[in-house]
Amino acid sequence: MTSGWVRDDKKIIDKYGWPDIKIVGEKASSGAWLIAQHADKDIKFQEQCLELMKAKQVPLWQLAYLTDRIQTNKKLPQIYGTQFYLTKNRRFINRPIKNKSTLNKRRKEMGLEPFEKYKNKLSESQKNLQKK
Repeated sequence: MTSGWVRDDKKIIDKYGWPDIKIVGEKASSGAWLIAQHADKDIKFQEQCLELMKAKQVPLWQLAYLTDRIQTNKKLPQIYGTQFYLTKNRRFINRPIKNKSTLNKRRKEMGLEPFEKYKNKLSESQKNLQKK
């Protein structure tokens, strides 16, 4: 079952296209990306959003994260190494990554930091949360 706000957002995107930074500003455009990023039960919607985003003014990192989210939702290896899961013992493990030998090159093209640095930041964030 899809919540009302997601249905409404889908209607808005269907009618007007992707709300990019130039049209609605950075905050609203990022909010739209968050909706697409977390619409995990509707991969077709995520794919539609990704295609619309590619033709608009959006940060490249948003394209990378949504691409990886779609890939992992389809049980395929991710491209940019942005998606992890948290184990029962509270460790972050990356989801499978395609061609890991060229991962940092792809990440750099999308404005992302090197994979190991990103992975270390996630681990540090989790450790800090556990302390609180």
